[in-house]
Amino acid sequence: MRTFVATDYPEATASQARRFGLFLPARIDPAKPLVVLLHGLDCNIGILQPMGDMLESRGVQVAYFSYPSDQAISADIQLLDQRLGELQQTYPGIHINLVGHSMGGLIARGYVEGNTYRNEVDHLIMVGTPNNGSAWARYHLLLKAQKEFYVSRSDPDWRWTWMITDGLGEGAGICRRTRNFSSSSTLGPPPGSGVHRDCRFPQRTGNV
Repeated sequence: MRTFVATDYPEATASQARRFGLFLPARIDPAKPLVVLLHGLDCNIGILQPMGDMLESRGVQVAYFSYPSDQAISADIQLLDQRLGELQQTYPGIHINLVGHSMGGLIARGYVEGNTYRNEVDHLIMVGTPNNGSAWARYHLLLKAQKEFYVSRSDPDWRWTWMITDGLGEGAGICRRTRNFSSSSTLGPPPGSGVHRDCRFPQRTGNV
């Protein structure tokens, strides 16, 4: 269904796609670390704006990663990988700190655990991330309805098709059974991956 709708309504799909990706500050100092904020399930970057504003007021470079939060997490990890790769090509050697809220933490974690990780992340911070799954994911339809309601009120380009092309609950399914997404407590990137090799994550059940 998702592919059919995306194909049948190409303009709406393209408009939605422009809202996904890595959104960088107007000016970047490659000598300074870049903090990338990732939102959670059935949210968008607007929910992280207060945190971003606070960091920017303290002289921190802030970027936002937005993604179709109801699709498979593996696809979101791939998108993050692509965008960070493009960033590295433009600013070779720039240091990155990932801050993921809820499911955004799973995506960030999935990237640094993956085989394509480029060792450019200095710190991975997960806020309210359900590393051991979350019962909240059972209510993702309510979360999705709430998100689409607010987006429809605030974005003049919103179309009903966005509810489908954003995903059909695959991300929520992973949040319910995070044990199947990765090992339950220890990161396992390749040797030489710095601090990430020794990270430990709490067995938390919480937000999504």
